[in-house]
Amino acid sequence: MNIFLIQITLILYVTLMHLPVAMANEQTSAGARAYQSSCAQCHGVVQHKAATGSGETARQAPPMHAVKKRYIKEYSQREAFVTAIKDWINQPDAKKARMHHAVHRFGLMPPPNIDGNSAQLIAEFIFDTEFTHEMGHSCPSKKSKCDKHRTHKCCKGHNHQ
Repeated sequence: MNIFLIQITLILYVTLMHLPVAMANEQTSAGARAYQSSCAQCHGVVQHKAATGSGETARQAPPMHAVKKRYIKEYSQREAFVTAIKDWINQPDAKKARMHHAVHRFGLMPPPNIDGNSAQLIAEFIFDTEFTHEMGHSCPSKKSKCDKHRTHKCCKGHNHQ
């Protein structure tokens, strides 16, 4: 009887220990799906080879790695970052913009049709994700190796520091 109770206790313990990880993975996946369906079209890499013949990037909004970098400077703690991103998603406002140059270049982000839960998941996904240049920027030149980087067509008007 004691061995049976020990086995049941051990099974419950192992199951409960993995539950938060499984729930976190599910939330991350939901956040990734919400980001892909609602944000990536404008904040990701969009190619228009047919229009230019060169594969230059047609950007509609600042790349997500730049958005995250800017917000992390001001909101380094996860909860504050998530709240700030969620507030922006729910109600973009030029007066409250953290990236004024992006508002000037691209215009104010139109209010997306995203519910509060999805906005929360997206904000958490952005905080938890290390965006690469491929995920959120496709400038063909490397700043460390290109003196003309800031004058390149895709780089004018924003800072890569």
